[in-house]
Parts: sequence; structure tokens; C-alpha cells
Amino acid sequence: MFKSLVKIGLMFYILLLFTPVAMAAVEEYPLFNKLEGFTLQKQSKYENFGSYTFQTGKSSKEKSVVEGRYFNLRYTLDKGVENPGKLYVIRNFTNAVKQAGGEILYEKSDNAVMRLIQGDKEVWVRVNCAANGSWYYLNIIEKGTMKQEVVVNKLLDAIKSTGKATVYINFDIASS
Repeated sequence: MFKSLVKIGLMFYILLLFTPVAMAAVEEYPLFNKLEGFTLQKQSKYENFGSYTFQTGKSSKEKSVVEGRYFNLRYTLDKGVENPGKLYVIRNFTNAVKQAGGEILYEKSDNAVMRLIQGDKEVWVRVNCAANGSWYYLNIIEKGTMKQEVVVNKLLDAIKSTGKATVYINFDIASS
């Protein structure tokens, strides 16, 4: 019984030790400040390499899949703060991107897709807003290529040098 309690206590200690690191992994995206009265949520995500499908035209078929560093940032309106409305949220982002020399690829009443070149980075952004403006999400991709780490080497080298490769497959004895 005592050993079980020690194990459970140790698991909670490890969980508490690593939880702050996991929560601190996603921060504000440096290209945009957050709207006043909104807070970045813990459900926000970051991927070193990911993809997102952006709608680029009125037709649902007009889409672009962009790969690179991916941010999914979720903001909610703080309690007691007056709701600004969805148009306020969308226009803040589209106007900021236009002023920075970017382009608006798609815009609707509750979301917009934008592209912006910042230095050597091509940044794609989708802002999606609640109908009443009480929350908004940013899907951001810094367009880039993946670092290829996996290689096929031994079999490929054998095929290149001799034109063939030997593969050994071991089966269990006396089994179907």
C-alpha cells in the first residue's frame, strides 16, 4: 500500500514539474499584438512543421495548402469587457495586414485569409471570429520547408551499387 502511494505521489510530482513547461510553449505571435480585452487560451498550439488549408476565394474549391511553422492561437474575451463585435475583430487584422503591405486573399463577415511578406518570411494568416465577437482564432503558417532527416540508405546503396538488394524475412516456426 505504501509503495503504491509513493508511486502515485511521484507521478503527481513529475506531472507538476513538467506542466508549466508545456503550458509556456505557446506564446503570442510576434507579428500581431492581441486585441485589448482578450486573453490567449491554453488550448493554443504550436508545431515546428505543420500545414493548414486556407480558403483563397469565394468558391469552396479555391484553397491553398501551406506548410511551415504552424501556430493556432485562441483568444477569448475577458469577463466584464464589452463585446467589440466580429467586424471589429476582422477589420483590425485585415487593416493591419494591408498597412504592412500584405494582401487579403479572402474575406467574409466572420473570417479572413491574408498573406504577408515580412523580411525573408512569407506568413499566411486566417482570423476566425465568433458571430458575436467574444472569441477569435488565428491560424498562422510561416511558409517553409521541412528538414528531411529520414533517409533510405542500406537498401538504396545496395541497389545503386549492384542493382539488387537482399532482404531477410524471418517467420515464426510452426505458425500460420
